[in-house]
Amino acid sequence: MIIFFLLILFLSFPSSSLAITSKFATIINPVRGSDFLSNSPQTTDFVTIQKQTAQNYQAKTTWLIRPDFFLDSTQPIDKFISYAKQGDEIGLFLETTPTWTKLSGVDYDQTRPWYFAHNIFLSGYNPGDRLKLIDLALTRFKDIFDDYPKTVGAWHIDAYSAQYLNQKYGVKVFLICSDQLSTDGYQIWGGWWGVPYYPNRWNLLYPAQNNDDKLDGIVLWWASRDPTMARGHGVEDSTYSVQANDYLLHSLDEDYFAKLAEIYLNPYRGKFGQLTIGLENDTPITEEIIYQYEQQIDILDKQGSSFTTAYEFYQWYQQKFPQLSPPHTIADNQSRWIMDTGSRVGLSFQNNQWLVRDYRLYTSPPPDPYYFTKNLTHKLYWHVPAQIDTLINIGQSQEWNHFQPTSTPIVKSSLIPPLLFAVLLIVFLKLKIPLRIKLFISAGSLLLSATMIRSGIRYPFGLGFWGPNGHDAVWHLSVINQLKKAIPPLHPVFSGFQISNYHWGFDLLTVLVSRFTTISTLDTYFRFLPLTIAVLIGLFSYKLVSKQQKLSTAATIFVFLNFFAGSFGWLVTLIRQGQIGGESLFWSMQSASTLINPPYALSVLLLLSGLYFWQRHRSQNKISTAVFLGLYFSLLTATKIYAAILVGLTFSLFLLIKKLRQKNTRFDFFLPVTMAISSILICLYLDLFSGATLIEFKPLWFTHTLVESIDKLYLPR
Repeated sequence: MIIFFLLILFLSFPSSSLAITSKFATIINPVRGSDFLSNSPQTTDFVTIQKQTAQNYQAKTTWLIRPDFFLDSTQPIDKFISYAKQGDEIGLFLETTPTWTKLSGVDYDQTRPWYFAHNIFLSGYNPGDRLKLIDLALTRFKDIFDDYPKTVGAWHIDAYSAQYLNQKYGVKVFLICSDQLSTDGYQIWGGWWGVPYYPNRWNLLYPAQNNDDKLDGIVLWWASRDPTMARGHGVEDSTYSVQANDYLLHSLDEDYFAKLAEIYLNPYRGKFGQLTIGLENDTPITEEIIYQYEQQIDILDKQGSSFTTAYEFYQWYQQKFPQLSPPHTIADNQSRWIMDTGSRVGLSFQNNQWLVRDYRLYTSPPPDPYYFTKNLTHKLYWHVPAQIDTLINIGQSQEWNHFQPTSTPIVKSSLIPPLLFAVLLIVFLKLKIPLRIKLFISAGSLLLSATMIRSGIRYPFGLGFWGPNGHDAVWHLSVINQLKKAIPPLHPVFSGFQISNYHWGFDLLTVLVSRFTTISTLDTYFRFLPLTIAVLIGLFSYKLVSKQQKLSTAATIFVFLNFFAGSFGWLVTLIRQGQIGGESLFWSMQSASTLINPPYALSVLLLLSGLYFWQRHRSQNKISTAVFLGLYFSLLTATKIYAAILVGLTFSLFLLIKKLRQKNTRFDFFLPVTMAISSILICLYLDLFSGATLIEFKPLWFTHTLVESIDKLYLPR
């Protein structure tokens, strides 16, 4: 009983050490060199003042030195070597300047102001130039300080540079600017509200949602904002921050800072408190600035903060949260920012109720807009797309009591895809064809599908589309998206107009398969259907010839040709230009490109399978079978109109020949008639007869274009 009482008593009074270790203050002071600064001695004087103030409280400081400072032999770099020996941390401030770019062999735009986004940030340079700049700076840094920096900072750090710094040089802390919509021409909008987290390695503005996408480091925020007042359009709003030179513009003082410090060090919900403060060394030295800087450290000390360097905080954070960042909520009486790895929700208290004014999902983060492409403009646009953002008129505010935020999209698990795969595999294995043919068809199908399976996947540069998929697939996906809304579909380019003179049969098939199997549209279009069609083409090729010729060798050769046959167009281009090409030099579609044109691939499958069933059932002379096959072949009209014309003419000619020989049957008659009637109805439904003529009678058109078109064989006189 006594032990139980003592335990309750112990738990009733929080440990003072826990209160200290769960609150962290990180002093980070950027140090700019002489580039663009007219009074260099004064800036180093401010560094001395900052150091002395921190020493009075035994507070460690992180100094982020811009390369032009330590690349200039006239600067007092020994000062920072001494600070490092006293326990301070020395890092890099990644603002690009002429001195740094010149020594790195990188061009700098001297015609535009230094603070323009394409000049000041690494994202304004090509990826190769970014590596040159980083390598030079990090190498010189190590020569001076005997080690690579653990912390870097800039108001914006692109993910390409961050990955390189992290993987090659072991940088662990990335300081970036807090949310601002337009200040200085830099839009940084939608990240966590002033709270550290593990970033996504493809975009630092997004928190990591799994270990695979996590960058091995943390993001800290410069100039943490007021939860209520800082949410606005311009500099008059973003300057409601913990920066002394910001809040002094609004005639505010240390009491305002103390309020903000309390918000961040004692969060509404969270497992720790952390606040970054500091001032650039080129801040004008005034008595008020010096006083506020000292007062900030004094307030943080009195609020029980543990002063750590940026890297020391990272070490604590990594040990405390080894996997992903924990949820966190920052709040005052008027606003709340509710954050986790899946979303950010901003609330505003109005009319005695909490309203959602900002809602962003961090699921499926897009890559950094400047990952592979340099910023060509003087402004920065780096933001998380909003579901709701009343500040910029996206969505409408909603009552919090009736709002259900979703950190991750609700994906209903389904057994259909694995069961479907299992059924197809069992059916394939049970087929009565030799094992070597099954293996051959499997290998050929995988090779044929290689032109498709890499597309429709998210890469660091965005959604990838390879080869002709960059235009053909985008069009088909647009039509598919319209078919999900209505049948027949509206035109995906011209709003309000229905698609006409176009066969969208394959696109409709994609929609139906995706809905039935619950497989995503991208996976259905680029992976499931191509592989399935390829396997079926191989199977029906084998079955069609083996049934007719009773020769396995002939059937195998036919399968091989359907998978691997090509023209000698490559030989023509090799002789003419010394290059291997000419894929469509002789007009005919090559086997390797079959699946790149999905409607064509489907038409080949319909043709082969239809001929197989025709061959198998014609002798039975059943009208019902003939009607069914007529309807089946008419599907070619909705898939590839010229395939339907060829098949229709072929069966009509076959009927005529049999009629002349007086060997025709009811089967031979009803098949082409049914196909003709059904095809006409499909054409009417697809609106293929409206507008311009879909089919033009032009004898020898293929021959003329073959020898006259410069992208074909081209045989001028």
